[in-house]
Amino acid sequence: MEIKSVLLDEENMKNGTNFRLAENLNRLMKKRKVTMSQTALSIEMNKSTLHNYCNGVIPRNVMTLKKLADYFEVGLTELMFGPQTNPETLLKAALLEGTYELIIRRNVDESKK
Repeated sequence: MEIKSVLLDEENMKNGTNFRLAENLNRLMKKRKVTMSQTALSIEMNKSTLHNYCNGVIPRNVMTLKKLADYFEVGLTELMFGPQTNPETLLKAALLEGTYELIIRRNVDESKK
C-alpha cells in the first residue's frame, strides 16, 4: 500500500476546535522522556521544524504526521486530537463545523488490471 503526501489546509486546521497537535506532541515527548532534539533526530526532522509544530504550526504534509505518530507509537487520531478520542465524534464535529478536510487516495495502476 502506498500513501501519498496530502497537503493540509492550515487555515482550516487552525480553526478546528479539536485539533491539538502542539499540546499532544509536548505531552508525548514528556511521557516518553525525550527532548525535542532527540525526537527530531530520531525522525530525521530539523529541530526548528519540530519546534514550530510544538508551538502551533500545522504540518502541511500528512506523511509528517505519520512519521510523528509512528515514532510515538500512537495513531494519527491520537496525535492530532488527543488520547481516547472517538474518530466518529471528530468526523461529526468536522461536518457540523466545516473545519477541515483530509483526502487520501489510492492510485490504481491501470496496467496491472
